[in-house]
This record gives sequence, C-alpha cells and structure tokens, in this order.
Amino acid sequence: MDSVRIEVADNGFTLTYSDPEVAERNREKNSVYEDEQRKRVYNTAEALLADLTKLLPLLQAECCDDESEPDDASEFKRAIAEAFSKE
Repeated sequence: MDSVRIEVADNGFTLTYSDPEVAERNREKNSVYEDEQRKRVYNTAEALLADLTKLLPLLQAECCDDESEPDDASEFKRAIAEAFSKE
C-alpha cells in the first residue's frame, strides 16, 4: 500500500486505500479483475485516527525487486482486521 486518501463526507470522513492483496491477485495470469480500492466512512475524527495509527506503518513506497521488503501481507491482514473490528 503506497497511499491513503482522506476526504470529508456529509456524515464525517472517508478513508480510501488500495488493498495490496487484491492488487496482487489482479496481477496473476488469467485473473478476474477486482477493484482494489477500499473505502470506509468514519463518523468522528477520533475513529478515523484510531484506524490510521494502524494503517500508516504499512505505507511504503512502491518499488520493484527490493529484497529488503517485509512480508506485509500477513501484517496488513492483521492491521486491517484490528482496525475494522471496532464497528
């Protein structure tokens, strides 16, 4: 994940990001394209900030063939599950 977007909504804020797991599946040969953009609405800035504190460490610049990249698929899953489990 290389970016997140925060926008003001009528009822609070929206957070939009690209799901790296979906992006990876989209790159597979003969895969059916799935929109990798995920969006969530927050009623309060505090709720948004709580999830951002979990997502921001997962941000990294997109690069190719970097052997030092961590295996963030499981870390991403864990952070998303934790962030979105507080509904």
